[in-house]
Amino acid sequence: DGGKSFVNGFPVRGDGVLSADFSDGDERVFLAGPPPMSYRIDDPAPVPIGALPPSTTQGGIDIGPAWASTQEVLVGTTVPDGTTPNAAAVFSCAAQACSQRFVLPGAKGSPRIASSRVHANHVIASLGNYFFVSKDGGITFTQRSVPAGLGVMSVYEDATGSVYLAGSTSTAASGLFVSDDYGDSWSAVGTTGSLIAGGAR
Repeated sequence: DGGKSFVNGFPVRGDGVLSADFSDGDERVFLAGPPPMSYRIDDPAPVPIGALPPSTTQGGIDIGPAWASTQEVLVGTTVPDGTTPNAAAVFSCAAQACSQRFVLPGAKGSPRIASSRVHANHVIASLGNYFFVSKDGGITFTQRSVPAGLGVMSVYEDATGSVYLAGSTSTAASGLFVSDDYGDSWSAVGTTGSLIAGGAR
């Protein structure tokens, strides 16, 4: 009802996202977990959406670019990679099965995921000082620079496809930046004040 009222679901941790067809009657909510799961508004018993490697941190989850054909969701988690036990990785989950898509070079921990609603097959994965962009539906990712050495707090894409990044540092410096080319370059929107309580929404 457009946010006029809310009902209790069940206690969760981590990110969540509505089904891309939620307004058309597919009233599922997908949760990053761990483990990743879904539940329906009319039957809030969680249902696993696939098995992932064990992870102690919650990552992000978003509707995947292949949703229309496979009802795919993308999940950020960790995998062992060489000598790194908690390498950041992106998985694709569909039809009750999850498969590894890509290990994000150098990054440790579970990344947040943001799929573009404007640019076909564009996906962002971010955590800490790392910002990665995929232009092939989350199959591969390329690292982009984070403005001013900030740690990524939140990423948001507006209706025109511009990407906003809210970030901070350990010394409490913070700022809001915008990119019109998916992270190839950034412009400051605001670099004064504090953003420690939230991020770009």
